[in-house]
Amino acid sequence: MRMKVVRLALLILFVGGASLGLAQQNPPTLPATAPPGTMSGRMQGKKPKEEKSKLEEMLGEALRNNPDIRVASAKLAEAEAELTRTRLMVTQKIVALQSEIAHHKAEVDYRQSQFERYRKLKENHAVEEKIVDEAYQKLVLAKAKLAAAEAELPYLLGKAHQLEHPMIIRDSKLSREALMYSASELVMNGFRARPPEPSGPMAERIRKALNTRVKVDYEGISLAGALKDLDEKAPGLSFRDRSGRGATRETLQFGETLPVYAVLQAMEDYFGVIFVVREYGILVTVAKQVPPGATTLQEFLRVQPEESERRK
Repeated sequence: MRMKVVRLALLILFVGGASLGLAQQNPPTLPATAPPGTMSGRMQGKKPKEEKSKLEEMLGEALRNNPDIRVASAKLAEAEAELTRTRLMVTQKIVALQSEIAHHKAEVDYRQSQFERYRKLKENHAVEEKIVDEAYQKLVLAKAKLAAAEAELPYLLGKAHQLEHPMIIRDSKLSREALMYSASELVMNGFRARPPEPSGPMAERIRKALNTRVKVDYEGISLAGALKDLDEKAPGLSFRDRSGRGATRETLQFGETLPVYAVLQAMEDYFGVIFVVREYGILVTVAKQVPPGATTLQEFLRVQPEESERRK
């Protein structure tokens, strides 16, 4: 009995050893199709990278190297640089003009207070009439400079063609007139659009004459006499007086030489007339008789000749 058990154990060990050797010689292999989630399954699911088409390659090369496109890009860069330069220039002009306007406003305030003080002293017979007149003339000149500076601001702000309202200046000599108008701001019926500026040889001669500096020392001179004197000192003005005030006499005295246009502004305030520039010369008239579409003196001066040509 014991011998049978021993023989059976030996037989089992022999059979088990043979099976182990056979398994080592022939290892098991994976199935041909790997289940999802294995490395082979992931590699098989990834698509290969698509190559660019021939058309896309040609388009990209054309956008990089085409001479017309390169020229257009250069022009665009130049235009952007010019835009930046213009913006900086306009910014500088506005800052400088704002400072200039503030300076002229302070000057006007000072001259106004000085004139009022002298006028009160004159009423008390403490100063002579001549001193009051000189103070008034300085006030008129300061207002003219302020108006000239303010006239440039609408153009810089892009509002040159908007409607404008007249500026009424109250005259100090109330015995002569209660109100007078400044030609630089005069408009018919309260409002009007900015008219086209006169051009041509006559306009060029007028512009040159208006910028001529003259010495003015008029004492008790008539309007007709003052116009004749200016026409002789600055040929090309070609005055046509339709104001009906040629015999009116005033005193205009300035200690320094002034451009003719500044003298004309002072004459507007003193004689109560209006100067407008026409194709045939400078028309001297009054507020109620300004021709429709006439260009005031200030409007004519604010536009340079080349700009006037561009507007046509």
